[in-house]
Amino acid sequence: MAQINFRVTTRLAPDAVLAALTDFGPSRAKVWPNIDEQHFKLHDQGPGWAEVTEGSSVAGGVWEREKYSWDAAKGTVTVDTLDSNTWGPGSRWNYKIAPNDGGGSVVY
Repeated sequence: MAQINFRVTTRLAPDAVLAALTDFGPSRAKVWPNIDEQHFKLHDQGPGWAEVTEGSSVAGGVWEREKYSWDAAKGTVTVDTLDSNTWGPGSRWNYKIAPNDGGGSVVY
């Protein structure tokens, strides 16, 4: 299976990055412009997890049903693909959020 690694720095504090990744409210499509409101559905949610479908009509329409799980104390967010027309089952995104030495956060 292919693996892609990235590193992003932001002026946002780690708790703000975690909040942006794990807020599944009505403003999600505004925070994440690659998600269309009509392709977003929160199926279920509990402490430290959520199951959602997210997608976009761009490029013929892509969607993914995912289970997000996170640990605020560790600064981690994992997104497991449950079903998708783009990603294979078992695909996942692993985010680690840490304070950046110069302020803000680094996400990798």
